[in-house]
Amino acid sequence: MKSPNAFALLFVLIAATAHSAGTKEPLVIDKNTGQYKDLSYDALTDEGLSWQDRTQLFGGETVDYGELTDAERTKRQKELKTLLARIEVRENQNWADPKLLQRVEAEILIWLNNQIEPVTAIQSYTGEDVQRLRNAAVGFFRAYEIFGEKKYLGAGLKCADLILGSQWPRGHWPWPGKSDRFIRIQDGYTTRPFWIMLYAYKLSGDKKYFESAIRCADVLLSIRSPGGGWGDQWAFGG
Repeated sequence: MKSPNAFALLFVLIAATAHSAGTKEPLVIDKNTGQYKDLSYDALTDEGLSWQDRTQLFGGETVDYGELTDAERTKRQKELKTLLARIEVRENQNWADPKLLQRVEAEILIWLNNQIEPVTAIQSYTGEDVQRLRNAAVGFFRAYEIFGEKKYLGAGLKCADLILGSQWPRGHWPWPGKSDRFIRIQDGYTTRPFWIMLYAYKLSGDKKYFESAIRCADVLLSIRSPGGGWGDQWAFGG
């Protein structure tokens, strides 16, 4: 088996040969586009070009800076040395708080635990509690997946049960102020509860959530437009 290095060397030699055999004439700019007509290896050369032309070698994105004077170079080298020294000090300092992660996690758990009682005390999926219950259900489910504590699963399922209990027989969820003849897809009125039902089924295995999601999917499919999409709202019976 031939060495990969041999193939790499062969490729470099071929590329170098092709480049050296190419033209050394100045690159030609297309007057219509303002860019160079040919930037292949055979044509790529800046010989004979002015500095203004060289700035356009790559569509005007390359700038050719003038040479630094000795004084300027010395000044920049000192600045670079200072920056490198600061980086080295920073990398070797124990400046980070090793317990920051634990403290942040503890604060999150305190906040999360404080949400359980007020959220699970909500009695109906209506008004301002609609958005709160949706967010809480997803948050508790995710907390259960991360921390593995059953209390988060229980809290999430209580939220899901309230959402499930308000589902219309057709399969969609209420649009405030409208009867079950109206379905609102806009703003997640129907789709977000659908996702939450699937999430609840995934974590609990309770088929009632899966059946709820199926009813919702069925009603959504029944009103899909011929083009494959959905409107923001729909009225059954016209």
